[in-house]
Amino acid sequence: MRHVYEFSKRRMRLSSPKPPCALLKVLRVVCLYGMLCFGMLLAAGCAGVSSDQKENMAAAAAVPYSAVCLHNYQLAQYYAMAGRYELAKEYYLLALAAAENPRLRGILASELDGVDKMIYTTR
Repeated sequence: MRHVYEFSKRRMRLSSPKPPCALLKVLRVVCLYGMLCFGMLLAAGCAGVSSDQKENMAAAAAVPYSAVCLHNYQLAQYYAMAGRYELAKEYYLLALAAAENPRLRGILASELDGVDKMIYTTR
């Protein structure tokens, strides 16, 4: 782009020409589209949860993880990675018995199912 020199009484300054009007319209449309998409994402995130689900999520968040449960879960994962699936199953069951959080119970149940399948396939 070419810069235009404007002379004034006090000093000489450098000014750039104005961007074309079409460019401003395109930028305005892109910004409005981005804000619309962001607003729709926010609305979709807030509208998809019913009041019962909010209460269940709050109750699940309020129940902390038990130290015994987390210790048994850690040992079960260690034994599963080592290939000792019978010991892993035993510690998953202990962790599941000590779990107070429903979300953690779901995770433990799915991992216990996976270990059971591994025991079945290795026999």
